[in-house]
Amino acid sequence: MDVSMFSSILQWLLYISVFGIAAFVWFVYRNFQYWKDRGIIYENPTFPLGNLGFIMRKSFWDFCFALKNKYPREFVGVFLAWKPALFVNTPELARRVLVKDHEYFQDRYLYSGYSDPLGSLNLFTVKNPIWSNMRHELSPMFTSLRLKKITELMNINSTQLVKKVEKDYVKENKCVNLKELFSMYTSDTVAYSVFGIRVSVLNDQLSPLWAITSHMVKWTFWRGLEFTMIFFMPAIASLLRLKFFSVNASDYIKEIFWNVVNERKSKGTSSDKDLVNHLLKLKENLKLPADAGTSKDIILEFST
Repeated sequence: MDVSMFSSILQWLLYISVFGIAAFVWFVYRNFQYWKDRGIIYENPTFPLGNLGFIMRKSFWDFCFALKNKYPREFVGVFLAWKPALFVNTPELARRVLVKDHEYFQDRYLYSGYSDPLGSLNLFTVKNPIWSNMRHELSPMFTSLRLKKITELMNINSTQLVKKVEKDYVKENKCVNLKELFSMYTSDTVAYSVFGIRVSVLNDQLSPLWAITSHMVKWTFWRGLEFTMIFFMPAIASLLRLKFFSVNASDYIKEIFWNVVNERKSKGTSSDKDLVNHLLKLKENLKLPADAGTSKDIILEFST
């Protein structure tokens, strides 16, 4: 290759690089003008994270609370990296989005890949067309009467929580580990209200659900980064095939659920207070798209 040809190739590479950088800068600039072009007040973004500069430094709740105080209005525009998003700040508007106009807001933004069944098919992440089919079937499970029964179960665990604080921390004059304590309360509440398992880790009993919950709530840098990508940068989470639940956690929860189901079938017992019975009734009449998976799998995921 002679010098002139090599110089020509370098020139073309330089032109392509400059064009690519200019196009990228233009794209970022135009993208960050999204809310301004629509006349909506928004939080000024910064490259490359948009308004996500707080991640791994403070909680998402703190960010939302500060944003609501800074912009005391119905909604405010933000940018999740390069993706424009609208923060709803009032219960009235949230109710309209979730109930009256739900057909216009069907899919969640977060990543929910099918390589992680419990992560992708639970009530908070499932997308269409499964969600449209399930919404009508799930609504009767959350009537005022049934929610009242679940609240009764939660109150029982609240009593156990107070007793544990008094016994282990107040009388012993020790500092309270709130994260662990409320994780125990959540574990007991889920075990009782979903699976009907009345074994309380708050009462120093060996709880089958706490065995996996205590592992799942341990916060590490990687786990924090994983959750951040799943919720705020789903494109990257999809590329890396990140999981909301680990394989071990998924298998363990499935085993607990179907052990409870099989035990009830063998003994002919049931409990209208927990969700297992309602999910099994739903399974009998469940109609889903052909590519959505088996009803057995779907019902298990919604129990989480």
